[in-house]
Amino acid sequence: MKALPVIFFTAAILGLGLLILPKYFKNRSLEPEEMVGMLEGLVEEVIPVRVPGINNAYNPGIVPYKDHYLMAFRFDYPTNFSLERLKKKKSPYIGLVELDNRFQAIGKPQLLNTRPNHPDLLQQAEDPRLVAVGDKIYIFFNDSPSGSRYGQRIMYFAEVTQDQGHLTLGPILPINPPHISSTCEKNWMPFAYKNGLYVVYSMDPHVVLKLNPRDGSVKELHSTEMHHDWRHGELRGGTQALLSDDLYLTFFHSSLWTKPTFWKNQTMRFYFLGAYAFEPKPPFRVKSYTPGPISHPDFYTPQNRRRVIFPSGIVENNGKLYVAYGENDNTIKVAVIDRKSLLDKMVPVKESSVKKWQMSPKPGELTPAS
Repeated sequence: MKALPVIFFTAAILGLGLLILPKYFKNRSLEPEEMVGMLEGLVEEVIPVRVPGINNAYNPGIVPYKDHYLMAFRFDYPTNFSLERLKKKKSPYIGLVELDNRFQAIGKPQLLNTRPNHPDLLQQAEDPRLVAVGDKIYIFFNDSPSGSRYGQRIMYFAEVTQDQGHLTLGPILPINPPHISSTCEKNWMPFAYKNGLYVVYSMDPHVVLKLNPRDGSVKELHSTEMHHDWRHGELRGGTQALLSDDLYLTFFHSSLWTKPTFWKNQTMRFYFLGAYAFEPKPPFRVKSYTPGPISHPDFYTPQNRRRVIFPSGIVENNGKLYVAYGENDNTIKVAVIDRKSLLDKMVPVKESSVKKWQMSPKPGELTPAS
């Protein structure tokens, strides 16, 4: 009988350990070594954005529209729509919704048909971006071409127009991509320059293409080499580029895989948010960037294995930058950042040389410069 207290005490200690240790090691597994250097304090506020009737909208694009905003978004499992056939699909769609000045929805969202010529095929459009060029608004997204092999994605764009009070898309055009080995084109960052339509094709090297809005062909190429010390994964595209005073500002993402821990022999992809600035005229040299990821206590809040911060839209008002991002592939939020504070934290690139890539003799193709 004397052994009972010892048994109960041992069981209590073990039970307490089972409650504490998993949480401890779980948190440890979310902290890769490269998370040092996080930039705290830049984000002043995080605003949740909800799309009526859709519980898992994410990866938003955003632009000024009338006296408020227009937001594009992605969602994977449509719900609460009158079209019965959509409820049975588990594929990505994109939609539009108007937002007020506090980023709350005005009215109902509108689904976009990104495959009007192929009604028999499932929608596969992902990750929309919006950009205003003069008095026009364009939407960019990636999609798998009809009949393509698994995993192939190319970029498309269309003008957003109005038809009898409803937002709709003009002709959807594929962008004639640069001739490189990649079969998966995503995350191009559009922007306007002198009423022309441009995209940042890649960040490093910093390749900028001018597009013909009538047919999607590449009209110009500008390329500079970017030397940086970002140590949080490959630089990948994010928001559209915003002309702010004498610089284009844009936010990007990168990612790393965490390492297995003693408690959990699992890895997880961890996404990071950063910003960079480039010149307001050709060849659009990169000038500065955030030396570490931007962070905030309200980032990475859902407790699951995903840790995704995916910036895809930006607007500015009274010196504040409003960065719209998708979190963990199921939520939309807006991070409020003071423009001056951001620029004060950014550091210049080491060097920016011109012409790493060039146009090839074949129209619309790129080749490494000799």
